[in-house]
Amino acid sequence: MTVFDDWCAKLTLAIMPRRKRQQVGQDEMGNIYMQAGKRRWVVYAREVEASAVPPGWHAWLHRQTDTPPTMSKIPKRDWYLPHRPNRTGTAEAYYPPGHLLAGGQRDPATGDYEAWRPDAGTADTADDAAPSKPDSPDDTRQEAISPPLL
Repeated sequence: MTVFDDWCAKLTLAIMPRRKRQQVGQDEMGNIYMQAGKRRWVVYAREVEASAVPPGWHAWLHRQTDTPPTMSKIPKRDWYLPHRPNRTGTAEAYYPPGHLLAGGQRDPATGDYEAWRPDAGTADTADDAAPSKPDSPDDTRQEAISPPLL
């Protein structure tokens, strides 16, 4: 969602009569969830960032469920982790080993990979490339596809 989308959502709140729109709920981050007819949207409390929408509200916004999380209790499992917004572009972003911003050093290759070389593979493939027989299905298919020349 862009800044323009957030601006449009706030403009909709200002223009749309109160009787047509309904505040459905608010999440723990302060985002407000609205509905007007079949349209559903979020007004972000802070930065416009789609990853700031918790999973239960995401399901409601995308019509995976008709009941918002405030009205239905989603069972809280002990293995659930607290919601974290996307960290890309921040100092807390994940960089895999070998990435330049993670030091640029990676483990050496394990030796189970051998790069292909064009001069090494010619002797093995010569036997596999036998000419096809004239009555093979490939030849009849070719004749069926191309029209005869006059």
